[in-house]
Amino acid sequence: MARLALILSFVFVLGAAVSGCFIIEPIIYSIHYAQLAEELRENHALIIDEYTKAIQSGELSDDELAVAFYDRGTAYADADQYEEAIHDFDEALRLYPRYAAALTGRGKAYRYKSQYDEAVRDFNEALRLNPRHADTWNARGQLYFDTGQYEQAISDFDEALHRDRRHDTARQSRGRAYFYLARFAEAAADLARVVEAAPRSPYDVLWLYLALERNGQDGRAALMQGAEKLNFGKWPGPLVWLYLGQTGASDVLTAAKDEDPRRENVKHCEAYFYLGQLALLDGRNDEARFLFDAAIKSGATNLIEHAAAKAELARLE
Repeated sequence: MARLALILSFVFVLGAAVSGCFIIEPIIYSIHYAQLAEELRENHALIIDEYTKAIQSGELSDDELAVAFYDRGTAYADADQYEEAIHDFDEALRLYPRYAAALTGRGKAYRYKSQYDEAVRDFNEALRLNPRHADTWNARGQLYFDTGQYEQAISDFDEALHRDRRHDTARQSRGRAYFYLARFAEAAADLARVVEAAPRSPYDVLWLYLALERNGQDGRAALMQGAEKLNFGKWPGPLVWLYLGQTGASDVLTAAKDEDPRRENVKHCEAYFYLGQLALLDGRNDEARFLFDAAIKSGATNLIEHAAAKAELARLE
């Protein structure tokens, strides 16, 4: 708790220092929230509570309030409480209408609610205010991916990477967009670079395997090489074990159970999606349809697997 209060105090001093100009937004504030999230990844309620105390204290300037509403909105979004997130981003923008990071945050929340018109308006305005912000280009690209506009998505991921060549999320997302344009060689090239940069990401290892297999190559070598660096002791380790042939579908679905309903929905969406991909590779299309539909019904709309399951169902029609 003391650590959290210290970080909050540090950021509010920074907010006061820029005196309403927000010259250094969104960089310093996004780093600040990332630090909190890293320390308290599963404790959104604690983060939200601390920001609420600060907001209600009556001791913050408008500059500091705008930052606090933005960060609390981000915490609400991370907890899948999108209406509350949108409310806080609204407040941040009321206090500082040119707050590009808050526009991006609100756009993401609208995207997770499938309110795509509202989301794209926010992303467009954020890019008008700050066209150098790679994360906003990536966020709009994710929206285009969700809506099956893969060429537009790739264009935005290109823009994100032009501004930040180390933006591995944009490279990862571009690889997946190539995947759904059946440009599997380009997908594999992007995903291989992502795996090289972040070798401990099970999801990227799985997507690289799928891209190679869809390209007519043997993806097993890449899968086995990637698996050497992974932690199988926690989710999504069972998915990689499944692809390596070391466990079965029923064991994966058992592993996806969780006492937290939100986490269980996420795990089930992922489990059904990757099981569906295996079914596709084996030519079991009817089973794949059922599994992709189950992934969508999980309601985990903030996952790439949710959007990808919709794309696979469309291709199977």
